[in-house]
Amino acid sequence: MASTTTVLLVAGALLTLSGGSTPTARLDVTPGPSYRVAVVVESAQPISGTYSLVVERVGDAGQSRSSQGGAFDLEGGQSDTLSVSAVNVTPGDRLEARLEVEWDDGTTSSDSFERTL
Repeated sequence: MASTTTVLLVAGALLTLSGGSTPTARLDVTPGPSYRVAVVVESAQPISGTYSLVVERVGDAGQSRSSQGGAFDLEGGQSDTLSVSAVNVTPGDRLEARLEVEWDDGTTSSDSFERTL
C-alpha cells in the first residue's frame, strides 16, 4: 500500500502527517492572546494508547504549567482531538508544549512546540 506524507506549517511549527497504516499524533497550535494547544491523533486502523501533554509558559508575569494525559481508544479511519489547553500569553513570554504518545502496539510518537512570543 502506498503511503503519502503531508507537511503543514501551523503557528510556525513544522508538523508531518503520514498517510497509511502508521498512527500519528501531533500538536495543533493556534496563536492569539490565548494560545490553543490541541492533541490530535489519527490512524487508519483501530488502536489505543496513552498520552501525556505538558504546556509551560514563562514570562515577566510569572510561570504556569499544565499537565494533561490519559488513555484513549481510536477507531480506524478517523482522527480525534484528545485534549485542548489554552494559555494566556503576553509579548516576551516563552511557551513550550511537549506531547508523548505510547500506542498499544509498543511504538511511540512525540511532538513539541517552542516559541518566544
